[in-house]
Parts: sequence; C-alpha cells; structure tokens
Amino acid sequence: MLERVIAIVKLDVNAYREVDQDESLMGQAVIVAIVASLIGGLGGFYMTTELFGGEIARQTVGGWIGNAVVGAPIGIAILAALALLFGKMFGGQGDFKGLFRSIAFASAPNALGFIPVIGGLAGLWTLVCGVVAVRESHGISTGQAVVVVLLPLIVFGILLAVLAAVVGVVMFSAFSGLAG
Repeated sequence: MLERVIAIVKLDVNAYREVDQDESLMGQAVIVAIVASLIGGLGGFYMTTELFGGEIARQTVGGWIGNAVVGAPIGIAILAALALLFGKMFGGQGDFKGLFRSIAFASAPNALGFIPVIGGLAGLWTLVCGVVAVRESHGISTGQAVVVVLLPLIVFGILLAVLAAVVGVVMFSAFSGLAG
C-alpha cells in the first residue's frame, strides 16, 4: 500500500488508473484518507493542547479522531459526488466508486498538514493530486479536471461568503436594536 501511495503522490498515472479500476482497493483508500487526516490534524490538536491544555485538550482528542475517522471519508464522498456530477458535464466516464478511491488516495499529502508552511504546500499538492485523480478517472483533459476540482471550491466559497454576510447583517441588526 505504501508503494501505491508514493506512486500517487509522484503523480504516476498508472497508479491512479489502478486505484480507479481495482474495486478491491476501497478499504485501502479509506485507510489512506483516515491516516492522512489523523496525521495532518496533529498540528491543530497540538496547538489546542499547547494553548489551552487540560479539559479542552481531552475534548479535542475526540473531535480530532472523529473528524479523521468520520469526516474524512464523508468529505471525500461529497467531493467524489461533485466530481462525478461536474465531470459528466465534460463527458467524463468516471463512476462514483472509482472517483472515491482515486480522491481518497490523492488525499495522502494531507498527512504533512501538521508541519508549518510545508502543510500549506502539501494542501496545494493534494489539489494537484486531486486534479490527476479526476482526470484519470473521468478520462478528460487536465484543464477540464482543474475546472471539475475547483468549481466546487468556488461554489462553497461563494456560499460561505453569502452565509457570512447574512450572519453579519443579522448580528448588526440585533446589536443596533440593543444600542438604540
């Protein structure tokens, strides 16, 4: 499994095709996503422990593990569903399970997320790996795969901005009413 993860991180298209096509690799894909999330989440867990210590740190352990074990697979499933939807718009031939496996393996660089500066670069490399995963699973061009990967991020960014604006207006209105 480690050799496959290394090949994925090195952008070996044969490894991506293998992961996409081999249904027996689903368990490994989930393990890669969970382990990458657990290791990558060490930074946030460590910072919370250092800053707050005690009870908050103990509560954070459950959140950190829960996020990795439950959140990572669910997040990848959502990304795979969106990649399936948007990829089909470009004539992509991928299927949900193949995309899930490919994106899960492509999340491996997230394991470096706990290292300052390098974690940010690892996040960018995860995006690059995700583009290759989508491209190989769907059989579309690199440019189309970039759009498929970035479009959900843009949509979520816009939705978050709208939500933040609505919350801001509500909060401003509430505090204005109290002050007047």
